[in-house]
Amino acid sequence: MIPASCDPPGKRPRNTNSPLLVMKDGEPFMGLSTPGGDQQMQCLLQVLLNVVVWGMSPEQAVDQPRFGSYNFPATGSEVNRNPAVLYMEDRIPAETADALRAMGHDVRSWGLWNWRAGAPTVTWRDPETGVMTAAGDVRRETASLGF
Repeated sequence: MIPASCDPPGKRPRNTNSPLLVMKDGEPFMGLSTPGGDQQMQCLLQVLLNVVVWGMSPEQAVDQPRFGSYNFPATGSEVNRNPAVLYMEDRIPAETADALRAMGHDVRSWGLWNWRAGAPTVTWRDPETGVMTAAGDVRRETASLGF
């Protein structure tokens, strides 16, 4: 019998946790995490860039439309059902999807808001004031709590 805490060779873990703690100048800057299997890291990178590069608040960052690519068999599957497919939420301008299709990409719709795009919770610490702000994504049942 294999202990539950041991992953034997050739097996995948059943849990794909994704908590991140982002540091800035040696201080905690932002914590974020999401469910979403193989879309987790793509989602979290998009949210992180929304805050760090485009200066959005946590709520603005999680509310932005997202996209995700599929290139490998999904976790828990041996078959790649969506090879080289890019899914995009329909709030991304149609012109963007059309331009990608014109370049040969297989672009498909995720609808307006899709739980498959991840649903992060974000806690952000303003480096100037120290005030913390949190946000939860409406794509799934999430909540942000503070005390």
